[in-house]
Amino acid sequence: MDLDCNGVITGYELEYFYEEQSQRLNYMESNLDFNFENIVCQMVDIFKPTSGIQFTLDDFLRRRNDCSVFINMLTDLNKLIAFEQRDAYEDRNAKVENPSWTDWDRFVKPEYRRIESAQENDEGGEVLNWEHDD
Repeated sequence: MDLDCNGVITGYELEYFYEEQSQRLNYMESNLDFNFENIVCQMVDIFKPTSGIQFTLDDFLRRRNDCSVFINMLTDLNKLIAFEQRDAYEDRNAKVENPSWTDWDRFVKPEYRRIESAQENDEGGEVLNWEHDD
């Protein structure tokens, strides 16, 4: 993402990747439209870089759990859409309740519950019991 290999991801580099996402949206003929300035503001709010809109390795190391958000918003259209349409309050509560959980843990837990429920209804027998070890 650091296109000029200077150790800093700037607004210009963010815009480069944003344009790719924007082109993907246009290709899909989607009615969705994400404002670049809004995305940058969200990233600044999450990472609080020490020098304006310039993200360094230190910024990412301070917020390790949020690095996937940064990468996904600029490279994965489906995850960008999911992030923009999420319930921020619910997302914050999930992180507060289980701060050591990764994004994968948060994704898997409801899936296991869904499988448990399906097994319980279908078989009436033994069910999966998934508990996260901290």
